[in-house]
Formats: sequence, C-alpha cells, structure tokens
Amino acid sequence: MDDTYLGQLPSRRWRLPRAGFPVGDVADTMSIEELRARLPSLIDGHVVLPALVIKRSALTNNLGVMRMLTSQPGVSFAPHAKTTMAPQLMRLQLDAGACGVTVANVFQASVARLAGARQILIANEVVGDQDIGWLARMTRDETTTVTVQVDSPEAVATLDGGLDRARLGERQDVLIEVGHVGGRTGARDVKAALATADAIAGAVNLRLIGVATYEGVVGHDRETATLARVDDFLDGVKAITIRLAERASFDGLDRVLVSAGGTRFVDRVVERLAPGDWNGCEVNIIVRAGGYLTYGHEAGPNDTPFSTPRPFGQLIPVLELWAEVLSLPEAGLAIVGVGKRNVGDRPGAIVPTQIVQRGGAPGPTETMNAIAGQLTVTGLDDQHAYVTYRDMELRLGDLVGFSLPYPTTLDRWRVVPVVDERYQIVDAVATSFA
Repeated sequence: MDDTYLGQLPSRRWRLPRAGFPVGDVADTMSIEELRARLPSLIDGHVVLPALVIKRSALTNNLGVMRMLTSQPGVSFAPHAKTTMAPQLMRLQLDAGACGVTVANVFQASVARLAGARQILIANEVVGDQDIGWLARMTRDETTTVTVQVDSPEAVATLDGGLDRARLGERQDVLIEVGHVGGRTGARDVKAALATADAIAGAVNLRLIGVATYEGVVGHDRETATLARVDDFLDGVKAITIRLAERASFDGLDRVLVSAGGTRFVDRVVERLAPGDWNGCEVNIIVRAGGYLTYGHEAGPNDTPFSTPRPFGQLIPVLELWAEVLSLPEAGLAIVGVGKRNVGDRPGAIVPTQIVQRGGAPGPTETMNAIAGQLTVTGLDDQHAYVTYRDMELRLGDLVGFSLPYPTTLDRWRVVPVVDERYQIVDAVATSFA
C-alpha cells in the first residue's frame, strides 16, 4: 500500500455537494477514484456549478513546451509551486524532467515534500527561528536538499545565528540574491553583493553555492524598451556572479548555480544567462517559471514569453470556469452565477469564451459556440457576474465557459476537476494553500 500523501489522495473522501463533482444519486462524500470511474460530463448538468476545471490537453502541451525550452545543456528547471500549490501538479512536473521545486517559504517547502520533491529552492529569505529550525531538520535529512537566499550581511547573521541555536552541525547552502533599486528583496549593487559574500565566508553554518535573482519585477510587459531593461538587468547579474568567482567566493565548487526566470521573461533568462562565456566560471542555470503550467487567457504579444514562433510551440490557457445563466433581467444583460468569491476582484478576472445552451447534447468542443467578443463581463459581485451580450440568444440555465487571465485563481479552490477534450471529468487536483 502506498502510504505517501499522493498515494492516499485518490481515496480521500470529499464532502458533497462540491463544485465540479456529480449531484443526484450519490452519497454524502466522494473520492477522486470514484470521480474518475463515473466520468461525469461538465456540460450536461450532472455536476455542481460554478466549477473551475483544468484542461488536460493544455496542461500536457505546456509541460512539453517548458521541457523543451529548458532541455539545453547547463540549464535545469525547478518550477515555482506558489501558483498551484498542488502536490499532484508538482509531481507531474518532476516526472516531466524538473530537477526540483521552487517555493516562497517553509510552509510551501513542506507541501513540495508531499509531492516527493527532494531538491527544494526557497526563493526568499528565511529569518524566523521556527522556519530556520525546520531548515536545520531538512539539512540533517539526507533525502532532501533545501537551498535558501540571503541578500545582506544582516540576513546572513540572522540565518547563521538561527542555525547555531538549532545546532545544525552541517552547512546550509545559500544563494546571494541580487535585486535592483525600487524592487523587492535582493542586494542592490555589486558592493552589497560582495559584502554579503564576505559575511557568508565568515559564517559557521553557511555555504555559498551561487546567485539568484528575479527579473519579473523589472517590467510587466514585453515592449522593446522593457525587454532591453530586463536584458541589462540580467547582464548585471552575470557580471556580479563573475566578480564573485574572481574573488574566489565559490572556491571548491565544480559548478556555480544561477537561479532566475519567472514565466514572463523566461526566454530572456535562458538566452542572456546561457552557459558559455562566464570568464571561466562554470555555471548551471536553474529556471524557476511556475505560471507557465496554468497559463492565463489571451496573454498576447506583450505578455507571452514566446513572442516569436518557437519549434516547440506556445503556451496555451489551462484553466476554465463554468457557470450558469441565473437571470436575464434586461435586454442584453445576463447575470451568471460566478463572482468575486470564485475569482477575486481584479479587472478582467474572467473572459467569456464558450457557451452551451441548456439542453444541448454533451459532445466535442466543436459543438460549442465560440463567443469571444459577443459576451463581455462588465462587473462582478460576490456571487454574480454582469455579462452583456449581443447577436445571440441566451436562456436561463445556459452554461457560460470563462477563461482566466490570472492563474492565481486556484487559491480559491480546494479540489479542481480535470477534463478531457469532450469535457468529461477524468481526474481532480487537490490544492494545499495555507
């Protein structure tokens, strides 16, 4: 019997009624195993709505795209788990070739271990005694390697002192985080990075193994000027790494780790930080993109990480949210049963893309009407979406399918069904947000 978290998850029972699970002649609870066996259809009225779903074919596509992008020599992939916080999806990425998992804090690292991750990067500073104590326990665990970031001599002293109190007895691997003025964490310049390296050299419990950064806060689009700023920033990170190597900060290492790469600029990271001319410094690039897996709707040329055609394809949207038309109170206005409680209140949180009329036979997606441009979400209440429509007829009970620009919507759902091309529910993914 598989007594791991993932091994037990299929038989875990979920209380009904629950979004995306069948209604009707079922018990008060249902397991994912039972859900798989029933193969209910999302669009034939047999499941509770509104329901967020994962499109299996899109998920497979995006896994393949990132696997190809990060397959060149000297490039590894440790996807950030903060977007999905789903051990099943973490495991899927590990099985697809990821070397490990990236997280933002100790709690998320503990979830990554449930997925079987044994190489974990906490792309953040760790300063609390309880969290540092957890790091010490993981360092003693020969099956798990956890790496953390530091960005100042003060951060070094805090981590080193905490590990002393935890009686670590071994050295904790750290990366110097490089940031920029006006950004978030990270040493702001060469001087600050060198001072941090000197502090690590004097620490009892730390070992410097590389450099980390996050280029995603440099810009939020892919205009030419923004890409130039991102490239300049990455070039600066490279120069700092070379400078540290010249000062013998990485002595004893066969290869220096350089970690970067959110989804928006992942192609720039792979290109600008590619192993090669590092002035004799051997490097391994660790890409951390996480949002690629549940990529958002219609990112467009100013957002997609692949603004030019690539031989390995493009990322495509994975998440859809389905809900019913509840009321038609005015001409050209439909009230649909989904709202801020389901998706948050960011502008453009949902985009109508499909409709299935009430009583329509379930079937392939070509039986659905493409409605982009005919329906527009003009507002959201807690449980209601205001949707204007034109050049079509809607009825109460019609189903509207929405794509989601923001994959962070997952943090509002505990278990998310997976659908095939016919919108049959073939699996479900459980999330583990704090």
